Parts: sequence; structure tokens; C-alpha cells
Amino acid sequence: RKGPEVHSVTPVMLAQGAIFTYTGLQSLPVPGEISNGASSKSGAKGHEGVPCGRCFRQRGNLAVHMRIHTGEKPFSCPDCGRLFAYPSMLVRHRRIHSGDRPYVCGPCGLQFSQRAHLVQHQLLHTGDKPYSCPDCGRCFRQTGALAIHRHRHGGEKPYVCTECGRHFTHPSLLAIHQRTHTRKKPHICSDCGRGFAYPSLLTNHQRVHSGERPYPCAHCSARFAQQNNLLQHQLIHTGEKPYECPDCGRCFRQSGSLAIHRRTHTGEKPYSCPECGHQFTLSCVLNSHRRIHSVERPFPCSQCGKTFKQKSHYVWRWHV
Repeated sequence: RKGPEVHSVTPVMLAQGAIFTYTGLQSLPVPGEISNGASSKSGAKGHEGVPCGRCFRQRGNLAVHMRIHTGEKPFSCPDCGRLFAYPSMLVRHRRIHSGDRPYVCGPCGLQFSQRAHLVQHQLLHTGDKPYSCPDCGRCFRQTGALAIHRHRHGGEKPYVCTECGRHFTHPSLLAIHQRTHTRKKPHICSDCGRGFAYPSLLTNHQRVHSGERPYPCAHCSARFAQQNNLLQHQLIHTGEKPYECPDCGRCFRQSGSLAIHRRTHTGEKPYSCPECGHQFTLSCVLNSHRRIHSVERPFPCSQCGKTFKQKSHYVWRWHV
């Protein structure tokens, strides 16, 4: 039986006959006495993590839990030096470098580096959308998609990039964006000098120079330099569109296509003309616009040789 509630570092009398106090990174036992002969099998948890009040039966579990509060990350990746709080997180991370994808989908054969990603993918086959919006009742396959959607009800973008001031609806979107400011790229391609954050990314890139395509499609004769490209290609054969817009429900085969589509909802125009400041949703539209400011006329008429700035219907119907 546990004694009265306590706070901070006040000692706690426990049924096991020991008192435990929180001292920085450890919880140390101090001999105590059982007042009424309580059994050691009472089930009380004998280690208390004071910052949040959670209790643990074993000191080791408390030590692991305390990393949440201290920020300690004792496990280092030997490939890139990134630090992790738990060995399981390091194991998952190292699959980025090795390319290991041990979790295989039975119905379609797609492979994943994390079990959670496989579980999310399998919802495509079952059709389940287990996460429901309490505001409008709309359902989603992923908790992240639901979280992004819920911000749309309030129009909130509470997550701000400290480097450039851009606002985001969800912390995961901010985290992805911040990599553009912070990521180091120490692995350099000897052919072109381009830098990469991880050795595996450099290996994938070097196939551009070598022409190697080690990933064949089982359904057709296509071959690919990267496994991700093969996985994207296989969606053509399976008909799957795993990337769902949290705003309108439209689905896409590629995450990049979804990102471009979402600009129709957000109004985001990230590409700005340096000459006049006009902003555009797509980089290709910006490139087309910039010819207005230049003398470039890259589209010649095949009949008379007259050149044009835009590849438009006007070019092809000039002689009609």
C-alpha cells in the first residue's frame, strides 16, 4: 500500500519496505520499514519519476523514461552521428542507410522499413479509415492527416519556422521544412560535387552517373536506379493512390503530386519572379513567365521559322 501523495523530491513510503527519492537522473532506494507487515507481492510500483508523477517497478525502466525529461540521447548512429534516446529508434533509423525494408505487404509485395508504415499501407487494401474528425465526421487513414485537417477548421497555422518565418498547420510539416535550413551534407559525389546527408543517398545518386538500374519491375520490363522509384512505379500496376488530401479527399500516387495539389487549398505560391515579384504555384509556370522579361524565344514555328516565347496554341495555329 502506498502512502499519501507527495511532490517534488519528498520521500515516499512503499509497501515493499523501501523509500525512493528522485535525485537528478536516478532514483535511489533508502532502507525503510513496513509498518503493518504488507507483502512484497502487493504490486506497488517502487520507483517514482517526480517530473511527471509516473511510477515504475524497476529502476532501469525509470532511467529509460527519464530521457524524455532530460533530453539525453546516448545512442549514436555510426553512419551519420545522429543521436537517439532509445536503441529501437536507432535500429529504425539505420535502415535509412542500409536500405533494409523487412516488413512486406502480403497482398501486393510492397516493402517497408517500419512496421507502422506497413500497418498504415494495409489500410489501402482494407479500405478502413479509423480516424474521425470530431468537428465534421470526416474519416482519415492516418492520424497526421486528421491533425492537418482539423487545423483547417480553425484556419490555424501555429507552427512557425524560426529561420524564415513560414507558418505550418502541423509540426511534422514544419520539421520537414526545417531540414532545408539545417541539414548538413557531408557526403560528396566525386563526379559532380553534389553533397548528400546520408551515404545511402550518395549511393543512389551515383547511379545517375553510372547508369546502373538494379531494381526491375516484376510486371513489366522497366528498371529503376532506386527502390523508391520502383515502388512508385508499381502503383501504376496495382492502381493504388496512397496519398490522400486531408482537405478534399482526392488521392495521388506520389507525395509530391499531393504537395502541389494542396496549394490549391492553401493558396501558397512559393515561386517568386526576381524581376517583378509575381508569385506562382509551380516552378514551370515561373520559368514560362520569366521569358516575358527576357529576349528568349525558344519555340520556333515549323512552317515559317517565326519564334515565340510560349509553347501555346497560338504558336501551332499561326498558319491555320
